[in-house]
Amino acid sequence: GTSPRAVAVHPSGKFFYTINNVSNDVSANVLSATGLVTAVTGSPFFLDNTAQGPTAVAVSPNGLFLFVANRTSSNVSVFSINPANGALALISGSPFSQPSAVSPTAIAVHPSGNLLFVTNNNGNPGTLSVFNIQSTGFLTDVAGSPFPVVLDPQALVLNETGTVVYVANKGSNSITAYSVNQNTGDLTQPATFSTGVGLAPSSLAVGPGDRFLYVANSGGAGTIGLFLIDPVTGALSPPSTTQMISTGAHPQFITIDPAGRTL
Repeated sequence: GTSPRAVAVHPSGKFFYTINNVSNDVSANVLSATGLVTAVTGSPFFLDNTAQGPTAVAVSPNGLFLFVANRTSSNVSVFSINPANGALALISGSPFSQPSAVSPTAIAVHPSGNLLFVTNNNGNPGTLSVFNIQSTGFLTDVAGSPFPVVLDPQALVLNETGTVVYVANKGSNSITAYSVNQNTGDLTQPATFSTGVGLAPSSLAVGPGDRFLYVANSGGAGTIGLFLIDPVTGALSPPSTTQMISTGAHPQFITIDPAGRTL
């Protein structure tokens, strides 16, 4: 595909998927135990003519669905995943959208697999869309969605228990946190936290045990910020020690290895 933008790994570790921003398709690959990569038969898989500009991708925890946020067409494509060979097929009804949600930038699936979260960079404020995920992969709107965040939301992450969702607001140097009703998908108790000297937050990761939130700040010289997470409320606070780690210029993505030892 042309202009690869983001990658999602299947929970089994056997497959990974790359969205291609210009060719509007998804490349699917098999990853062997020795690290050998081969293409899934039929790859790449086209998004269809109503889904344009894929910008973010996520796989459901059960490994049955792939979700793609399409920035140009302001919608979300949903594929079913063949667990035997990793092949993709668009589900009936795809793509899905919410009328006031424009220019999606990031996507994440709730740990339960029942909710989908999408940030939308559609002005000031930006918004956060929430969808119910049906057993077929079909998406329906959560009441009240989309929910307001702040200027230029670029990334989001949920804590391990799925009780709080965090959104990085690149244009306002802040992080918005919402409490998540895991039954209805409703978002309540919004709070916004400054990233301090960290500029243009662009990616987020929650550490093991929901103890820390790490923030890649793409502005200035480039840093990784560290916040303590309140175990009860999910509120953020800077640690008493140094909270910024210098990186190269313009860090865009951050993740933690499955063992929780490497950032």
